[in-house]
Amino acid sequence: SLVMQTGADVVFVLDSPEREASVVSGTQTVSPVKIRMQVYDSMSGDKDKVRSFNGTVNLQGDTVLSDKASYLGTQASQSFLSTWKEEEYGLYYYDSMGEEWIGALRYAADFKWKEAISLWMKLLDTKNPERKACAEYNIATGCFLMEDSALAVKWLDRADKDCPLSLSATLRKRIQQRAR
Repeated sequence: SLVMQTGADVVFVLDSPEREASVVSGTQTVSPVKIRMQVYDSMSGDKDKVRSFNGTVNLQGDTVLSDKASYLGTQASQSFLSTWKEEEYGLYYYDSMGEEWIGALRYAADFKWKEAISLWMKLLDTKNPERKACAEYNIATGCFLMEDSALAVKWLDRADKDCPLSLSATLRKRIQQRAR
């Protein structure tokens, strides 16, 4: 019911912490605190999972434990924080070729890939093979970022057939790495 009430995908529940004997090191007092944490994860695949973790957090100073509840929760949950891997993706555009190119870039900047792709699709009806390949490459990038690697490869193949582009090799390499 806690998950339903909060609307959260992951919920951390900490048992009452147990304070161990404080250790004085020079002028600093360190108080080890044992924590047991339960994590309810509704995003772990087909079935929800509850995981249990035990650990120790060291409190600095000689303060009342109840004053450090927020600190304890923050320290215990640090290992669950997402680590982001930054990646840069290049997109092609022609600013002199109408609103579709610029509009698609605006959608892409807002991570609205379906809308961006729909505008790039309108640009496929051109006699210029380089511009067509650029639109196809952009569609491939959008598909890849929406986690449809198979469709991304098909669009990338079309782009390479129409006009090989410098960014194609990088995207193809990323698609292969994700498949591993």
